[in-house]
Amino acid sequence: MSRRTGIRTGVVVGLTGILVVALWGLPTFAGPAFVTVEPTIVAVPGPSRSSRAVILPDGTEIHAGRLEIALEITNRYPLPVLIQFHGPAFRARLVDRAMIDGVPVWKATAEDPELERGDDSPDGGSGSARVIRIAPGITRLAAADVGMGLDLTPTLGAHSGIFTVQVVAYGIAGAPLLVSIGDATAAGPWPSDRQHPGDARA
Repeated sequence: MSRRTGIRTGVVVGLTGILVVALWGLPTFAGPAFVTVEPTIVAVPGPSRSSRAVILPDGTEIHAGRLEIALEITNRYPLPVLIQFHGPAFRARLVDRAMIDGVPVWKATAEDPELERGDDSPDGGSGSARVIRIAPGITRLAAADVGMGLDLTPTLGAHSGIFTVQVVAYGIAGAPLLVSIGDATAAGPWPSDRQHPGDARA
């Protein structure tokens, strides 16, 4: 084999290796590195007797009876990537920032109805990992698709304060969101130490 032929062979082998890594290796084994989860809190109005004064992370002040979670999932890789995780597809927790122990005052889980459709064990039983392919670009899941909602008065009672909303989708944690929840009374609609969630992040 001539030296020129050997060089060509080496180039072909090298390019093949790069293609294998780019088309199979990275999307299969490094998927989570390319995916980000961005949750959004959606306030749903309710009857006046069960609504609460709420300041959302964007500064919107509203009276709501229920808070729901929508998701924006971004895959920055130009190809679909594989994500492996355990447990429910979606998880959320509401933690009072004043509570030192960090125990959630509310938590919920939900499943993705499209996840592993037709799989014999879609719930990841027996400790096995669950798998989902995330398409390139942005995938938006409305609150109705996610299926996690917090009924404010029945769940929190008279409890008010500044809370952290923590959301995990397919095993990937989203950025925590701050929300202020107060009373719905004219005497004092906001927590006594009222602080804008945006100010708390600064």
